[in-house]
Amino acid sequence: MWYALIWIILVILSALRFQPKIQFSTFERNRLLKKGESAAILEARELEQNVYMKALREIIVSISIVWFVYLVILEKPGAIGLVIAFVGIVLLPVIARLKPFLVFGQLVERRTRKLLEELIEPIKPFLSPWKTSISEPTFQINSKDELMALVEGSNGFMTRAELSRLKANLRFDSLKVDDILTPRKDVVAISKDEVLGPLVLDEMYKTGHSRFPVYDQDIDHVVGILHLQDIVDVTVGQKIVEDAMRRPVMVVNHDQNLSSVLNLFVKKHQHLAVVTNDRKKMIGVVSLEDVFAELIGQDIADDLEK
Repeated sequence: MWYALIWIILVILSALRFQPKIQFSTFERNRLLKKGESAAILEARELEQNVYMKALREIIVSISIVWFVYLVILEKPGAIGLVIAFVGIVLLPVIARLKPFLVFGQLVERRTRKLLEELIEPIKPFLSPWKTSISEPTFQINSKDELMALVEGSNGFMTRAELSRLKANLRFDSLKVDDILTPRKDVVAISKDEVLGPLVLDEMYKTGHSRFPVYDQDIDHVVGILHLQDIVDVTVGQKIVEDAMRRPVMVVNHDQNLSSVLNLFVKKHQHLAVVTNDRKKMIGVVSLEDVFAELIGQDIADDLEK
């Protein structure tokens, strides 16, 4: 009954999974390896050792299967031996996946790991052909960063415009208002008491903008938004900004993500928002066009430019 002992050994060997706990994705591990991070180095070494261990297991399993078949046929000549050998080999992976054998296999793996690592070190060159055959990587993308790296290395697979749009979509959810706002020092605003005379209108048109924050006393007190469309029919010099501006003013926090800001623009039917910091101080503005530009990867013409 030597073949029965060989079969039990085969079950135990097949139950050895050599599955380490993976902390990093492939992309992240390679990135950290370049930085010399110790955790990534240890994980990479363990993964390599596991591949060699699996290679060694495959060799031993192959040899053991040959011995198993030989011993079965030796002890049970004829058709009976062939049936026993066939059933034994077919049932091998099924039995090895049963929980008791998997638990036992994990125990054996923990107890013998250091010994196996010492054993495979001198025979790594011999194991290399099996290592290559069983370690063929499965194509898998684990993060947006990995997909971004793949896209950027596509070598002409996509046009520049398509690449720009895809990259914009991939990074959109991670962007915040801080990343795209027009800072306070660059904001073109107008006082609510300003008379809409020729000089004021001329200056507004020259900016190339179609919407302007309207302030009371200073820019920290924005009370409305002036749209050039609303002053097209205004008689020059007979109206002040306050009479033509729109209320209320949409206010967003500097660390809001762009997805939520886009939803607010749509919900409130607004095109321009005042951006405040955590102390509620005005630090800039953001427009619907700015958000769309990040979403599709290209600038959107302001209404005035259409």
